[in-house]
Amino acid sequence: MQKIEMIIERTNTGYSAYTKKYPVYTVGSNLEELKTNMLEALNLYLEHKSKPLIAMNNIKVSLDLPQFFDFYKVINAKALSERIGMNQSLLA
Repeated sequence: MQKIEMIIERTNTGYSAYTKKYPVYTVGSNLEELKTNMLEALNLYLEHKSKPLIAMNNIKVSLDLPQFFDFYKVINAKALSERIGMNQSLLA
C-alpha cells in the first residue's frame, strides 16, 4: 500500500494534521495525541469508503515548514544570524 502523507502544522492550542489525498483532518494537544488521532481519522474515513485500514507505518508525516517557521519566529535567518554572530546574507 502506498503511504498516505499527513501534513502537520503547529497551532496555538497544539497541532493539526491534514492530508491532501483524502478529506481527513485532525488535531491534538501534543504530538502523541496527534499521532493517535491521525491514525483513527484516516481509518474511520477508509472504513467508511470500504478501503483497507492502515497502520502508522503507512503514514508519511510532513511538516508545513513555512507555517512552522512563522509560528516559531525565533527560528529564522535574522534571529539565527544575530544569535551566532554571522551576517544574515551569508547565512541565507
